Amino acid sequence: MNAGTRILVAIAGAFSLWALVFTVIYAGHATGCETGWGLAPALGGIAPLRIVLVLIALAGLGLTLAGLWLLRRGAGLAPRLATTARLLTGAAAVATVYNFAFVAILPLCA
Repeated sequence: MNAGTRILVAIAGAFSLWALVFTVIYAGHATGCETGWGLAPALGGIAPLRIVLVLIALAGLGLTLAGLWLLRRGAGLAPRLATTARLLTGAAAVATVYNFAFVAILPLCA
């Protein structure tokens, strides 16, 4: 990977991942409600749709935290770029938790 690509991935990667996870959750929610997954109780009375959406959100958070872990030593970037990338990735992790936590607590298919 050349330096320009590495910088782009380090700076924009976490929020690009957030946008992808948001799109997948949104599409999964619409599809799951349309097919009735949000109404059928499954494990312990939890709807299968809720389980799937929470797993998607957790996978997104896990990938974001993995990116933060990879950036812990700068990933070969200049110090300011590495700091910026770590801050943006941390902000994306916070945004992931804040935005997708509601998947676990709000009613699904109202």
